[in-house]
Amino acid sequence: MAKRNIQLRDMIQSMLDKAGASGLTCADVEKSSGYAQNQVGHAFAVACKEGVCFKAKISHKSVRYFNNPVVAMKYQAEHAKATLTAGVHINGYIRPSWDKNTPVIVPPDVKITICPSPAVFGPAAKLRLKA
Repeated sequence: MAKRNIQLRDMIQSMLDKAGASGLTCADVEKSSGYAQNQVGHAFAVACKEGVCFKAKISHKSVRYFNNPVVAMKYQAEHAKATLTAGVHINGYIRPSWDKNTPVIVPPDVKITICPSPAVFGPAAKLRLKA
């Protein structure tokens, strides 16, 4: 491991000790250390793999790092955003939360074209009719 990477990892470890329950983001380390974003992100990934720090993923863009895995899980549980409130999960699919008998709202500018399915009138259908 290069000397700069060891220095950055030691800096991250000391900053994590000072941060406590609030944790650290990559941006915090970038501002105070002067290292590039990809270097800091890689250093955090290596530290997580080694078990030095623990990741609390809030969303696809927001991640915080902690010294303690329990604190990381607690922070993630408290700050995680709701994924979806407009639908209901049924068998792995998201279904709308309204009733089946709810009328469809079609704006007046929308052109509706109804055409037969290719399976009914296509070449495969002709083969099925002959058999």
